[in-house]
Amino acid sequence: MKKKIILIILLVLTILIGICFGTGLFNKNKPEETNTEVIEPEVIDENKVIENIPTKEIFNATDVDENALEKEGFEEGPEFISSSKKDEEKFIVGAKQSSPVYYSQIDSRWRNHPYTITGNPNQTIGTSGCGPTSAAMIVTTIKGTIIPPDMGDLFIQHGFRTTNNGTYYSAFPWVANYFGIEMERVYSTYDMAAKVADGYIAVVSCSEGLWTTEGHFITVMGNDNGTLMVYDPYLYSGKFNTSSRRGAGVVVEGNAAYVTVQKFKDYSNAKAFWCYKYKDGSEPTPQPGPTPEPTLTPSTEKTMYVTANSGLNVRSGPGTNYKIVDSLSKGTKVTVYEESNGWSRIGNNRWVSSQYLSDTKSGGTTPTPKPTEYKSWTGRVTAKSGLNIRKGPSIAYPIVGGYTYNTKITIIGDMGGWYKTNKGYVSAQYVSKTSGGSSSSSSSSSSTSKYVLGRYKTVVNSVLNVRSGPGTNYRVVRTYKNGTVFDTYQISGKWAKTPSGWVCLDYAKLLYKY
Repeated sequence: MKKKIILIILLVLTILIGICFGTGLFNKNKPEETNTEVIEPEVIDENKVIENIPTKEIFNATDVDENALEKEGFEEGPEFISSSKKDEEKFIVGAKQSSPVYYSQIDSRWRNHPYTITGNPNQTIGTSGCGPTSAAMIVTTIKGTIIPPDMGDLFIQHGFRTTNNGTYYSAFPWVANYFGIEMERVYSTYDMAAKVADGYIAVVSCSEGLWTTEGHFITVMGNDNGTLMVYDPYLYSGKFNTSSRRGAGVVVEGNAAYVTVQKFKDYSNAKAFWCYKYKDGSEPTPQPGPTPEPTLTPSTEKTMYVTANSGLNVRSGPGTNYKIVDSLSKGTKVTVYEESNGWSRIGNNRWVSSQYLSDTKSGGTTPTPKPTEYKSWTGRVTAKSGLNIRKGPSIAYPIVGGYTYNTKITIIGDMGGWYKTNKGYVSAQYVSKTSGGSSSSSSSSSSTSKYVLGRYKTVVNSVLNVRSGPGTNYRVVRTYKNGTVFDTYQISGKWAKTPSGWVCLDYAKLLYKY
């Protein structure tokens, strides 16, 4: 009897234990098994470096792609308030760049980086990031390296990203405050052009027109004789070949787009301008160099006529660093009292570029200067987007044709940073030498010179003349201010060929050799 009772008890206990296991009562602390794949967190390398920081190519796109972009800005946004973050928490920029830096928002390295406050996967640097891309160009050029996705993250963090219209206007004074850059907002194309000529870099907000089909931010990096150099974050091959843009006469060389101030005003539909001072106070002041050759030469008083088709700027001094005080239309009669480095004084504090003057009213366009003739040699076009052929050695001359990338061309002359071919003139910085002879004007090879090819900085008390050839017997085509950084492509004794012409290296300091 006892055995039966024990067996019954064991049987009951066995049944109860089975029920407990079946219902999971003994596994209440064990996570429920699912079929979800376990994803390991991404390991981020904080020491990762993006190589070749500037964007060096022009990407393929169409106006259809452009129409799909997010309409940018035109919203003032929240009232600008200085950042309250502690200094040690601020973004630390990278290395200082030695020349203006171009970034494309559709660069494959960051085009898909999110730029959104709503989680919209279609809002990226590529589709919506011309604001942070333009700001990144400013900071990288003036203070130190920051790439567009990092700038975009800062804009989001500090509240400057809109829901559907890109970047608030208030982001741009914030950039100046946060990174310690002197900034001034102006309210017209002419005021912006004058500031850029005085050493500023500008961010410009544009609505439908030359640069955009909706809304866009661009960066203006230079003003040379009334021609602006524009870094467009959404530059693509053939952008200015459409019928609505062709009339503006935009010329693309490398990553830069060139357009006259007047055409910029007429076609850009510009709405707002922020101008940032292009200087770095932390950079050591260059030591004074030897006194340069005299730069002011008197000339006999003479009557001349303006030949520039789009008009000619009058400046307060002999150089593009002086303010624009007036403009003259083509055919205007002027009296020249003296000349200085390719500039003519036509009155008190009134100077114009000599290359746009002719001694005959019917002179039409500026006479083409005679190039330095020498033994021909073969070069190759290095500009990925192709290279314009011009009627004369300057972007002021009309385009008469073009060469595609990698085309072999025969160089038959040289004119201050421009090469002469059998079809016209091309910019020397987009041509590499492949074979053939060398210039007779450069018979002194670099091997016999105490100077080497490299990047230099001018160290002069005033300005350094840039000439059409390696010697003081060649005419002055422009000047470099003290502290100007330039590359060299050829050495002839103490003279070096730069993108703008020849300079005497006795008045320059080697930064590094190639």
